[in-house]
Amino acid sequence: MPAMTQRRHRILVCALAVAAIGVASAIVIFHAKASEITPTANPSVAVPTLVASPSVPSSGSPHSPATTSALASTPAPHRPPSTAAVPVDGHLAVAMVDATTGRQLIQNGDERFHTASIVKVDILACLLWQYQRSGKTLTTTQMSQATKMIEVSDNSAADALFALIGKQSGLAEANVAFGLTHTTPGTTTVHPWGQTLTTARDQLRLLEVISESGGPLTAASKAYILGLMKGVTSSQRWGITTAAAPNATVYVKDGWLAEQSDNWRWIVNSIGRIVEGGHEYLIATLSDHDRSEDAGIAAIEHVARAAVATIRSG
Repeated sequence: MPAMTQRRHRILVCALAVAAIGVASAIVIFHAKASEITPTANPSVAVPTLVASPSVPSSGSPHSPATTSALASTPAPHRPPSTAAVPVDGHLAVAMVDATTGRQLIQNGDERFHTASIVKVDILACLLWQYQRSGKTLTTTQMSQATKMIEVSDNSAADALFALIGKQSGLAEANVAFGLTHTTPGTTTVHPWGQTLTTARDQLRLLEVISESGGPLTAASKAYILGLMKGVTSSQRWGITTAAAPNATVYVKDGWLAEQSDNWRWIVNSIGRIVEGGHEYLIATLSDHDRSEDAGIAAIEHVARAAVATIRSG
């Protein structure tokens, strides 16, 4: 039986108050492996509430199964915000901060997931960081590859830029500088970057690196990455974008793949930045063991909307 299907899952039922007057509480039901449960612990059911706080301490030991996979070679089809029920067999995590107020919400933040194509943001950040240090600038070809890699999630462009940064060693070096302490570059033969292991907390840190002042990247490098994330094609603007208010500015990168070692179940992730009403929300939602791509998208969209509603409610 595949290693990932042997993981313990818990039902987390989150009762979330929505800040708008007269709107009833939003309830999000999802399966997740609790970070404090060890592989030998008995499964249990808990009913926690997602609570925003200035910070949440790290806990638990991340898992890191050896895997192989098939990455989607074409963009995911366009979908309106999902109204489907959240699947009961997925594994989910969310990490979010309101960069304006410092309010933070993290659930299963130290569980490890494969990145799929969200790692393309990390690859580009790594390349720009390397070029800052060497005094180089992107060539016309490299800029074209970066645009394709982020805006339409082109895998061939990602392969080229992953090779350019020095593959696993280059990405790992940059991630040390970025403060991504639980992210390990993938080593599979085909599109190894897609099998990178990460956590929601690390992805939140990466979003801070490309969005906030200071840090290892220059203002120009950050603006370049965010500009491409803002320009992601409409067919791939799902996930965290569904949590945004009307007229918000949204920067997003989604990732999706069917995992061979998990009986071809789906990994579906979404990371990004939402700027609205005087606030700047950075949010990462990760999932795996989803029974279908649509089920994974439905799950992360529900979680993203719930997290943003919780932060908005104060």
